[in-house]
Amino acid sequence: MTFAQFKGRKKVVKVLTLPILLPLRAIVDTSTLGRETWLETAFGKPYSSNGFGNKFKDWCVDAGLQQCSCHGLRRSGAVRAAEAGASEHELMAMSGWDDAKMARLYTRKAAQKKLAASGAAKLSHIIVPPSVPPEKEDQEIKGLGGGWCPWPQSILACKLL
Repeated sequence: MTFAQFKGRKKVVKVLTLPILLPLRAIVDTSTLGRETWLETAFGKPYSSNGFGNKFKDWCVDAGLQQCSCHGLRRSGAVRAAEAGASEHELMAMSGWDDAKMARLYTRKAAQKKLAASGAAKLSHIIVPPSVPPEKEDQEIKGLGGGWCPWPQSILACKLL
C-alpha cells in the first residue's frame, strides 16, 4: 500500500509504502471503497486529519473503548513491533519517522523487558537465604532442619544441621 502521510505541525507530505497485514487485506478486498480513499465521511468525502481523529475517537467510545485513540493505537503498534524484535530502522520505516529518537525509545523499552526477563531466568535456580537470621522463636524453618544457615553456606549443608 502506498499512501501520503500528513503528520506533524509542518504538514509535510511524506509518501510511504507499507505491506498490508492479512486482517486489513481481507477487509480491503471485500470493501467497495478504496479507489480514491479507504475511509470516507457520511458525505462520501475523505476525512481531514483532525476530522478522522475525532471520528475515530467517537467510534472507540461507541465500542466501549474510551481509552483508545489513533495515537494510542499507533503507539501500541510500535510497542508490539519493538517487542517482537523490530529494529530502530524497521520502526522508522513502518511509522514514517525520519529521526531514530522515537524508534529508540520503543526498542530500548522492549530490550529492557527482555533483558530483565533473561537475567531473572538466570537467577531462578538460585535460592537465596535471608540476609539476617530470623528471630530465635522463628528459627524452625521448614526444610532447613531447624536452624538458620548464613550465606554462602549451601542449602544442602543447612539441611544436615
